[in-house]
Amino acid sequence: MKRVVLIVALLLSLGLQSSLQASKSKETKETTADMSATKTVFLGWVDLPVDQWNLWGYSGREDWSQVITDINQEFQNSCQTRYLQGMVVKVAKDRTDENAAGSDLAIKFSDIHIDKQTYGISLSIHFINPKTNAEIAVVPPHLYYEKRMWKFQAYMQQALEDVGKKIQVEITGASKR
Repeated sequence: MKRVVLIVALLLSLGLQSSLQASKSKETKETTADMSATKTVFLGWVDLPVDQWNLWGYSGREDWSQVITDINQEFQNSCQTRYLQGMVVKVAKDRTDENAAGSDLAIKFSDIHIDKQTYGISLSIHFINPKTNAEIAVVPPHLYYEKRMWKFQAYMQQALEDVGKKIQVEITGASKR
């Protein structure tokens, strides 16, 4: 009996340690680029796969496409009002909008997919100088928000909140709660 309790306690502590490390990674600057002087930002579209509508239980491509639009708009609003306060933030209107003209920094996302186990979103974040189209820094693919909630769309919204916190840390050097 003691052995079972010890094993359960060990597994719980390992799980807690993993979640703490995941939380810490979004609050720790991973790139060496100094982007703190940024005044204007173009925020790209998180292009979730539209063709996977049936995989996530939606009745059609149009329904899932609307969810993707809603999630992106909510994410963009959070970045404008919470994570990139004090900066002028121009946002992509849809998946094809990449017009970063007049911005100091462009943020684009790649390697985007939804984890089938946790419903978190995995993606890479690219920081680009729009004047030269040169990549300033990249945060390699991470899985954001690895928790279960009661509503699928809420998982993805929370995952993008974590992405917003990561962008804030990378640009400003610190997270502001």
